[in-house]
Amino acid sequence: MVYYTLNRGILVMALLCLCISMSFNKAYAQETHKKEFCGTEATPKQIEYMETLRSTIQNSNRLRATTSLQNLVYIPIKAHIVRKSNGVGGLDLLDLLKAMENLNNKYRVANMAFYLYESINYIDNDAYYNFSSSDESAMAFGNDVANVINIYFVQSARSGTSNVCGYARFPNGSSGGATDRIIMVNSCTTNGSTYPHELGHYFSLYHTHGKTNTGTTDELVDGSNCTTAGDDICDTPADPNLSGQVNTDGCTYTGTATDANGDLYTPDATNLMSYSPSTCRSNFSQGQYDRIVGAFTNSRNYLLTRTTPPPTIGSFTSNNDQIVIQGSGFSLNAGDNIVAVNGVPAVVTSSTNTQLVVNMPANASTGLITVSVNQQLAISTQSILVTVSAFPYTESFEQGLGDWTQSIEDDFNWSINAGGTPSVSTGPTNATDGSEYLYTEASGNNNPGKVTYLTSTYFDLSTLTTPKFSFSYHMFGGTMGTLTLEISDDNGQNWTSLWTQTGDQGNNWNTETLDLANYQGKTVQFRFVGTTGSSWQSDIAIDHIQVNNTGAIQIASVSPSQVSVGETFTITGTGFSAIPSENIVKINGVLAQVTGASATSLQVVVPIGATSGKITVISNGKVAVSAGSILIPITVYPYSEGFERGFGVWSQNVADSIDWTRGLGSTPSASTGPSSAAEGDFYLFTEASNPNFPDKVAIITSAPFELANLIDPIFTFSYHMFGGSMGTLTLEVIRGSETTWTTLWTQTGDQGDEWKTQTIDLSAYQNEAVQFRFVGTTGSSWQSDMAIDNIIIDGKQVTISSFSPAIARQGDTITITGLNFQPGDNDNVVKFNGLPATILSATETQLMVIVPENATSGKVTVTINTGQTGTSTTDFLVIPEILSVSPLHGKEGDLVTIQGKAFSPTASKNIVSFGGVATVADSVNGNALYVTVPVGALTGQVTVAVRGQVATSTDVFVVAPTITAFLPDSGRVGDEITIIGTNFVQGNSHVRLNGRWMTTTSVTPTEIKAIVPYHAVTGKVTVKIGRDVAVSPVDFKIFVLKPTITDFFPKSGQRGDTITITGTNFEIDYNRAQVRLNGRWVPVVERSVTTLKVVIPYHAATGKFTVKVGQEIATAAEDFIVNEFGTTYSLYPNPTAGLVHFQIQGMTNEPATVRVFDRDGQEVLQNQMNLQQGTFTLDISSLPAGRYIFKIQLAQQVITRTIIKN
Repeated sequence: MVYYTLNRGILVMALLCLCISMSFNKAYAQETHKKEFCGTEATPKQIEYMETLRSTIQNSNRLRATTSLQNLVYIPIKAHIVRKSNGVGGLDLLDLLKAMENLNNKYRVANMAFYLYESINYIDNDAYYNFSSSDESAMAFGNDVANVINIYFVQSARSGTSNVCGYARFPNGSSGGATDRIIMVNSCTTNGSTYPHELGHYFSLYHTHGKTNTGTTDELVDGSNCTTAGDDICDTPADPNLSGQVNTDGCTYTGTATDANGDLYTPDATNLMSYSPSTCRSNFSQGQYDRIVGAFTNSRNYLLTRTTPPPTIGSFTSNNDQIVIQGSGFSLNAGDNIVAVNGVPAVVTSSTNTQLVVNMPANASTGLITVSVNQQLAISTQSILVTVSAFPYTESFEQGLGDWTQSIEDDFNWSINAGGTPSVSTGPTNATDGSEYLYTEASGNNNPGKVTYLTSTYFDLSTLTTPKFSFSYHMFGGTMGTLTLEISDDNGQNWTSLWTQTGDQGNNWNTETLDLANYQGKTVQFRFVGTTGSSWQSDIAIDHIQVNNTGAIQIASVSPSQVSVGETFTITGTGFSAIPSENIVKINGVLAQVTGASATSLQVVVPIGATSGKITVISNGKVAVSAGSILIPITVYPYSEGFERGFGVWSQNVADSIDWTRGLGSTPSASTGPSSAAEGDFYLFTEASNPNFPDKVAIITSAPFELANLIDPIFTFSYHMFGGSMGTLTLEVIRGSETTWTTLWTQTGDQGDEWKTQTIDLSAYQNEAVQFRFVGTTGSSWQSDMAIDNIIIDGKQVTISSFSPAIARQGDTITITGLNFQPGDNDNVVKFNGLPATILSATETQLMVIVPENATSGKVTVTINTGQTGTSTTDFLVIPEILSVSPLHGKEGDLVTIQGKAFSPTASKNIVSFGGVATVADSVNGNALYVTVPVGALTGQVTVAVRGQVATSTDVFVVAPTITAFLPDSGRVGDEITIIGTNFVQGNSHVRLNGRWMTTTSVTPTEIKAIVPYHAVTGKVTVKIGRDVAVSPVDFKIFVLKPTITDFFPKSGQRGDTITITGTNFEIDYNRAQVRLNGRWVPVVERSVTTLKVVIPYHAATGKFTVKVGQEIATAAEDFIVNEFGTTYSLYPNPTAGLVHFQIQGMTNEPATVRVFDRDGQEVLQNQMNLQQGTFTLDISSLPAGRYIFKIQLAQQVITRTIIKN
């Protein structure tokens, strides 16, 4: 029976939502510690094109007065959602709706709205799911739609070598193809700002920091060049590039950069086109809106715009036969309304502008409803629900959400994922059953305290006598939130909590089973409520949901999910026997050995003959079947299948018309089908009796076969096609990288009452991974039973039986014995643990080779010229060697590099000893081991042991001294301090304080006494013995005497005047005095312990002098008065390459004296001249580049300015 859900809050479809003021609070983007990069960068051609339009698109007053956008215009977006090849993943439609709503809210000021064009285009291809820009053309081929904005939503995106959030193209005077294409990463689409940001680029907006992705702006803070610099827009402040320079708590700029004039930047951290964090970006400026409208009007006017809004779906009701949809914008002509239920087309029987009556499709399932009118798409915000009444019920999200739906009334959505979540130190690394699971991505806007709902369809519990609900959950993270399971028995009007858990539960999956006895006989819904914690470290995951009777055993997870014959895996669940022999485990029907057991876990060994498939556990008379399959790759040949114990690695296709049937003896119908198997007792056949004809299709598909190691592979099978109206049997193949099946063989019509054998040459698929499928199509009547049996896949194989000797050094010669080698030396490739070796001679059964340089212990492989590889069953051992140890001196905790040969590529398998004290290598890089000197290491030779083989260094490693502390931790010149450590040497321990020699008074192996030297300054203490230096962990602090200011004179003056400051302690050793006036730096031209001469700078203001020595500061008792000039002058250009021009008002031909000083106060140039109409020019091209102080004496006043010489 089909139920429905009523909207409790209508989310207006992306285009009418312009009228609603709602906050966009859904985001999957990574936390602000993970940067989101824009991949859009203007090309020279695009910049040149936009330069030609500058006067048009930046003339905001004229543009707003004349543009056609005085009325709302609807702009088309074609949404291409990229999913995995199996149809899993991709941007959730509810997320797309929220993103469209946010986009339209941002562009409403420009009288622009966006609508979804026609239907959602799904691209199911693993190659594009994690997208690379190099694949853009291939992905877009056949998918792009002309005259619309084609947006491709992908899981991740890479442009060149950089991960990006997305990218767009600027206008360039053309249309179609790449210029109308945008790439968006799903998590960035939903972060509230990147989606409108990329559309901003599409409509000609640069980043606020300029026309490149990196670097800083060329726009000045005072705005004097705003029309041609930076982003060419004057109401966006100059932006130095905000990446990493915005405090996310308050969205405030934290940088201190200045422009070319020395002015501090004051950028807008909320602008959508900035590199501020996504959570801070929220608005466009009016100038940006003007430019957007100008670009649309002049460069994007070919788009298929509409003047009427798209349709909306407000609510719907349904029964088993019909759906009644309420909304707006529907066509009066029923056939013009294109309706689908969870992607399945539905027939509209009647329509008005506000109501559609639709027939329920026969194969409809839980999901959203879509309505397309005049190529404008509406999507429901609630799902139509189909009741579950068959049990046991299992959902592990391997094919999507199944019978569960997202909510629009929460803050964000649950996400389907495989592997680890994007954030570190939170979330699982894999599913507990199968490969997919659901989780809450807590990064970006999704914390703190954000809520997400996952609601089930209806479950009719009347057929369960003791119902229970079980599921697996994962709650790992330092700021973990809360997970709650709720139940409703009144169509979701009220919810009751069944279970809740809060806080970090460890980095593991847990299983919870809940008694539903109070709801036996009722129809109920379940709802998971995930609430994030205080930060991004609160990803919550759920998996393997089961509904069944209490007391039934359950399989929660299988780990690992892929194993080979002879390996052990673990089944986790409930209700198992603690006695191994009382648990029966089968892998795809093959009995396996249980080696360990408890009530909640079983340890199982994969038996010979086991193939990929579901796991069955029988314990205490009860049966459980895993939701997902365990994968056992087929790499062992010959492979044969006679269906004696089931279907083996072959599975039915759920999308065909009928199933293949496992037969014994004759088929049920006379005059058709075999009477016995071709081999053994069983076979597979298509039962063509009514209603399985005519032209009904049965498909059975194999597991993957890896043909890499077969020479001249063949596929052999027996088939039986007897019947007066026989149909067609086809064998097809598909490569792992393909999406289309290829016919290998086909046969049609009656072939007589006998089994026939067919052999197919697979040489075209040699060295590839492939799958096979049989497609049986019934004929015109029931006399078309066809059968298959005795499938064999085989070929010759390269084998290695032995090598002699089995232990050798790099460069030694060994002999490899085996089968199917090539007799030509150049027709075989031999590798030692992956490293190619030189072949001296070759026959079909023996190879004589040299152990290669850099070889390590491991498997030996032989690959012949046709691509087949044989691998040794045992490892070949290479004896290690040490060539050098560097350095040969060090202390505990130091990193030492050991160069050599035949080290293990696994660091922990290299046992390294220093003077007999053992440790393991930290890391390995080729022939180099990186090892930390262990605690207690002794001087002596270094050894490396690998798999029982030992190498010894020729040189001795000397353990260096260490400093652990000193007493006291501070003092003055002449004080004695005690240095505590290890490995000190009498007569050979050289002590320094911050680089200055210290006189030692006594030395023992663990203690040195030394005197603080004259001119000592705060810093590290070092002890050098030979070439080894020990450094103190902290600084020894030198006391500095506090300076004082007793007087200064004169008490007032003009900028450029010299002032004398008197006092004490101005110069203490290397602690030079720093002077400021009213907080501004003042240059010192002369200095001593008691006197400082300073020059009043150009920007000085009346205030107090301060003198800073070290961390000590003295302040004058009274203010110095700065006398202001009464005239206006200028000195330019600044910076200059050589000529400096001076101009002053109110003076004509008066004499002037010009003195130029470098930054150290040294006079480097003096010149006397007369003003010419109040101006003069001075050439300083002979001076080196740098900063200079000009002092210009005019009558009774001195003008001081700083000039930068390039």
